[in-house]
Amino acid sequence: MVEETKDAIEPQLQALRDMFRQRLEVDLPELQRLADMLLIRSSPLIKTNLIELNRILHKLAGSAGTFGFSELGAASRYLEIRVQQWLQGENPSLQDLHALQREIHSLRVHVARRQPSRSSMSMIQAVVESMRKSDEISICLAEAEEPFAEELSRIFGHFGYTVNRHIRLAEAAEGLHRSKPDVLILDVTSHPDGLNTIEHVALSPEFQGLDCPMIFLSDQDTFEIRMQAARIGAEGFFLKPVDIPRLIDRVEQIVRRRQALPYRLLIVDDDEELARHYSLILRGAGMESRTLSDPVSIFEVLDEFQPDLILMDLNMPGYTGVDLARVIRMHDDWLSLPIIYLSAETDIDQQLSAMSNGGDDFLTKPISDRHLVVAVSVRAARMRQLNELMVKDSLTGLLKHSRIKEQIALEYSKARRVNSPLCVAMLDIDHFKQVNDTYGHAVGDQVIKALAHLLKQRLRKSDSIGRYGGEEFAVALVDCDADAAIALLDDIRMRFKEIRFSAEKENFTVTLSVGAIMAADYPEASSILVAADEALYNAKRGGRDRICLGDCLQTRHENETAPHEMHEADG
Repeated sequence: MVEETKDAIEPQLQALRDMFRQRLEVDLPELQRLADMLLIRSSPLIKTNLIELNRILHKLAGSAGTFGFSELGAASRYLEIRVQQWLQGENPSLQDLHALQREIHSLRVHVARRQPSRSSMSMIQAVVESMRKSDEISICLAEAEEPFAEELSRIFGHFGYTVNRHIRLAEAAEGLHRSKPDVLILDVTSHPDGLNTIEHVALSPEFQGLDCPMIFLSDQDTFEIRMQAARIGAEGFFLKPVDIPRLIDRVEQIVRRRQALPYRLLIVDDDEELARHYSLILRGAGMESRTLSDPVSIFEVLDEFQPDLILMDLNMPGYTGVDLARVIRMHDDWLSLPIIYLSAETDIDQQLSAMSNGGDDFLTKPISDRHLVVAVSVRAARMRQLNELMVKDSLTGLLKHSRIKEQIALEYSKARRVNSPLCVAMLDIDHFKQVNDTYGHAVGDQVIKALAHLLKQRLRKSDSIGRYGGEEFAVALVDCDADAAIALLDDIRMRFKEIRFSAEKENFTVTLSVGAIMAADYPEASSILVAADEALYNAKRGGRDRICLGDCLQTRHENETAPHEMHEADG
């Protein structure tokens, strides 16, 4: 079946590549003609030519890379932004126009001399595999104490992290620039080569300029040592013996911050060209942006795009920014959404009046691209942080009870609308009450956090995860059929039971029961969680440490005895 699909798709891909190549034979000469025309300074069609030039460049920037011309796409994007600036009133000099003419000529020569890189099915599969690998989080660990390093590597491995261990600091430094890790954990006091100070890290050329978060482990804890660590950019400092759950927490915080989804910005401005310029700049900074010139459709766009922030012009025909902000604030869902006014208004009283009527901040046009990116990024980040405080559970960082219920209902509606599979599962830690009674609630919290970490590492960004209550969790696996869901949930179940927890010099393990259902089997969203909870009950009743899909037990206990199963039947 895979081979048939590959054979069917490959000719279609080649046909699309051929069509794009034919389009280039029209578009590139037209770009050259337009650039030549711009040098005729007296031409009344300068603005018209710039608009057409921009249109062609925009299309090439968006499609060239897809069909194997990545350099053409990048160059077109660069030229598009330059032409945008000219369209917005920055008059190009004769030198600018000659440079544009030369660059377009160079593009034509470049395209004529090379064949596009092929995106065959085998290459696509390789790309998919590389994407899968890029999702793996790598940790470089420099630790001389072998037993501790081995234990730390084993624990991180359960959560899906790949750990590269080194005994000496110098060994770790050698490979950093060949393969940069996501997080660097260094024991700065216990290396046999005598490199026992943070100063070595600060002075070592291997560590300088390395854009990688660092966490230090040390058997000394003084203000001076911590200050040294802070000065070279350390994002964590842990005294040995290390509190491993806290270390995992810190690593996860770092990884989550660096892998966060792009900020989403909605730009509301009647000047479509200017709005598009802002959009290009923000997209170039790694954000998602959308422009809106007709405020009438604002709520449809808000519901569909779910922006982190609105960038709004203050003076628009028909509707002022203040009027629109007031309308948005009438809806409870958007009361906390930041609205930043962007206007040429320089009167401070007018600015303050606007902010007192639904706005959160004011930026004055003209604004530099750098200023725009920094201002928007800072405010969007703050919005994300505040939103997490409102909707996330403080212990686990997962969605709270009410929010995960809302999210599951939303995913149910989406799945029905596009006819895609959706699996909803309830997970419960077996005999959790006995963990609390035996080892205390602090240890119980670490067990809960361990499962939360595992879920966040093993599930996709598109999936939803929430703490449903106590030791119970709920997940929504989007576009995931029954077989894939069972395989994924069983992998989580197996990994969780292999984690060794420590308390009062005693090690113990804990198991997990899972109840799952396929949402398509249920006519209403309200019945999904009830059914998943019933499936969880069946898994518990069937002996725990297993998965139940609907009414059917999917995973047996493999004849293992859970540490607490010989005692009271709690949880």
